[in-house]
Amino acid sequence: MGTHWVERLFKTRADEEYGDLPFSDNVQVRRLADAERLLKSLRFADPGVETERQTLLDEICRTFRRISEIQVTVVVAGDWNAGKSTLINAFLGEHWLPVNVTRETVTINRIVGGPYRRIRVLFLDGRAPWQLPHDYPNADFVHSKIKELGEQHRDVIERIDVFYPDHSFLKWVALIDTPGLDFSTIDDRVSQPLIDDADVLLWVMHLEGPRQLDLTALRAFRRGNPGNRVLAVVNYADLLDDDERAEVLADKKEKIGDDADAVFLVSAKNDLKTRDSDPGFRELRTYLNEHILPSYGEVRHRRPSLLARERIEQVAAFIDQFGDRTLKSHIPYRLGGEDCWTAYDLAYAVAGGWEDALAGLGDGRITAWLRTDIGEEILADAVDRLMENGALTPDERVIYLQTILAPGKPLTWRGIEINRSDLFDLARRARHDKSAMNIIREIYRNRVLLMCSEAGNSDYAAIQRGWECAVTLCEKIQRRKRHCIPRWVTDNSNLDRIVARLLLFQLDVELLEEMRTTLGQGDYPKLQSTVRWYRCLGDPENGPPEIAALLMELAPLARRDACWCKTQELRTVAAYEDFLRRYPKGPFSKSIREELSALLRKELLQDRDNPGLRCRYLAVRTREQRIQDAGMYTVFGFTWNDELTRLSSKYGPLPPGDLTEENASERLLGACCDGARVPEPEITGPVQSPFSDVATQ
Repeated sequence: MGTHWVERLFKTRADEEYGDLPFSDNVQVRRLADAERLLKSLRFADPGVETERQTLLDEICRTFRRISEIQVTVVVAGDWNAGKSTLINAFLGEHWLPVNVTRETVTINRIVGGPYRRIRVLFLDGRAPWQLPHDYPNADFVHSKIKELGEQHRDVIERIDVFYPDHSFLKWVALIDTPGLDFSTIDDRVSQPLIDDADVLLWVMHLEGPRQLDLTALRAFRRGNPGNRVLAVVNYADLLDDDERAEVLADKKEKIGDDADAVFLVSAKNDLKTRDSDPGFRELRTYLNEHILPSYGEVRHRRPSLLARERIEQVAAFIDQFGDRTLKSHIPYRLGGEDCWTAYDLAYAVAGGWEDALAGLGDGRITAWLRTDIGEEILADAVDRLMENGALTPDERVIYLQTILAPGKPLTWRGIEINRSDLFDLARRARHDKSAMNIIREIYRNRVLLMCSEAGNSDYAAIQRGWECAVTLCEKIQRRKRHCIPRWVTDNSNLDRIVARLLLFQLDVELLEEMRTTLGQGDYPKLQSTVRWYRCLGDPENGPPEIAALLMELAPLARRDACWCKTQELRTVAAYEDFLRRYPKGPFSKSIREELSALLRKELLQDRDNPGLRCRYLAVRTREQRIQDAGMYTVFGFTWNDELTRLSSKYGPLPPGDLTEENASERLLGACCDGARVPEPEITGPVQSPFSDVATQ
């Protein structure tokens, strides 16, 4: 077989729009999109060639992600406590990053633009990134969240990404806040590569600088990045009188010399309070916008070309090597101006050929092509059953046709316009938000169907059973059989929205694991709606069995979360103790113990002679905390010997030995460690699920 089909496919693609692509005006990026489309249209009979084709497609997908993330990286680095975070806050105009944090809790923070207000955490050990499952409300939330993450998980966090949409400065600039390089080897190991890869380095120093550390860092960056720009920023100018600024700035410029492109004396604190109030910061902002960033525009547009050209050459080599191999189908199905070589191609082309698809279903051409030309007997039978269903409208048949033709292997998500978690957020909103539903339909028809359908008949058999369950559920909702489907679904959903949710569920085999992770992180506002929806999908007769199994796993999780929410409402000693009886271990137990300890400590100060209260207090403290508490007993108004007497009467004689200041903590700890515990509860009867109302409606 010749390679004439290669030229035909390239020509077919040449007149299409490229608006979905990053850098869509770049010729090489367009050519890479053509090459990707070409590879997706090919299916080779040789399994080895197919594997190589899929590997190349994965590489192209990763290249598109890299292209979409190309930005000018501005790294803010410098000495500890030089005001780096305040400087970034001044650039952004709000208190986004925490300041005055301790050295033990500081994190690397990356502020970038993007379509959604999200927070993402990357870890040093290579585990999957964690992402805030909803949009953050404001800058104060980001400020407190970064501080909380630093205090609790600083040792395992590589970087925190904050996506900030609609900020002019972040349109194609990424701001990176680094810890001081004079603190720890961990900070140096993580921060130094970021500094080395910076397009622009803003080195921030104290007013008394430059120190030798500052000059060494500036010179090292110059040597390692001869073409990149470095600016020296001397902070805390608010400590100077106005008539001192010019003299101090001249002194700094003389000391720094050629180690920086420019030197600025600024007060980030004053500029953050009132924008453009500090003349030095105003000069810095103007210099960046007029002299630094424009010079990177050309570089920024060269990078996509370099990345795309490398992949294009790989595709060309692949075609040269395997272009004459036998394809899976020799006769394409023409639909919507597209040559469809596989069932996947046909599903993709339906979006641009809706009327042609209706006609092909009506006269049986699609069924005949599936059965005769590409040998997909199971798919052809499924389309036959679809046409026999008289309850469906023509448009509904086309929607189901897409679901029949494009299931199976995990989809390739570009991650350019919208990522997977955002897509699931849209699905959750679709029940009440018509615009979200329209976005889903558009994504599904035009951008999401990017998988390669090399699945064999045996795979399709299992896949098709899942789709038949989904279609059955859609039909029942359409007919509003309330005895089969919870009323809240039929009252608040229409067929299109249900279909979209089912499509999203089927699109990715990792969804079940993602649900476990998301719910395990305690997304309480969405927990009830999520569990309710998947309870509907988990109908044993009409829903996927995997969802039913997942709901069984989620039942104790839902009970625990409901108990936690109730505890947070009451905030009483009894509520906290009840929670710890039920769930002594888990993600909330530590915070519950701390809050309970604080309440009991307040009661102890008011009722110092209550031994039962002391035992309850000790029961919720860890071993280390109890040792620390021993040194605080005098605050509660009793002596060591008094406490030993009380403990002896309650728990029996203590081990022999004199009580001294040195052994007091351990003696007291040994006396009450085993005895002073909150007893386990006697729970009788089933625990009521907070979502039981759904099952009974």
